[in-house]
Amino acid sequence: MMKIFETKLTTIVATVFIFATFNSHAEYPNTESIDEAIERKADRLEERADRIRETNEKMQENRQEIREKRADSLEDHADRIRESAEEKADQLEDRADKIRDAEY
Repeated sequence: MMKIFETKLTTIVATVFIFATFNSHAEYPNTESIDEAIERKADRLEERADRIRETNEKMQENRQEIREKRADSLEDHADRIRESAEEKADQLEDRADKIRDAEY
């Protein structure tokens, strides 16, 4: 009884193994096809990684440009404030001079 069970089990395992092997060979008729598929997948992944790197570099360049433009804008704003403060200081000095001149 045990021998019959072992034989049936062996037959089932062999059938499953043959079926699995047949299906894998049906999908990839030979091992070269499997290797080619793996190579194509690896190539696609490398291309994707390259595109991601390029995009990342462009984004970093764009961020740097934005930072530089912002810094330039702030410097221009500081210059305008400085000029305005100098004009205001000149006006106050002129008023002070007028007040001194009026006393004499």
